[in-house]
Amino acid sequence: LDLKAVTVCGAISGIPIGLWLTPVEYLKCRLQAAHTTHLYKNIGECAAYTLRNEGFAQLFKGCFATLLREVPGGAVYFG
Repeated sequence: LDLKAVTVCGAISGIPIGLWLTPVEYLKCRLQAAHTTHLYKNIGECAAYTLRNEGFAQLFKGCFATLLREVPGGAVYFG
């Protein structure tokens, strides 16, 4: 593949990475936040609490910002 194709593939690869990272990073931040350390014993409990009380969409809060980082990052890294 030429450089342009590899760059486009790298950019496209940032989309599933961003979609995977957003909920994981969200839960990680919830677990690390000082005011929530007493609420959860593990990441599963944190995920269950979030889904039950705030809904599935809450896990993807900040997805656009993550994609803004990952898509160009993939293009630069692989291109």
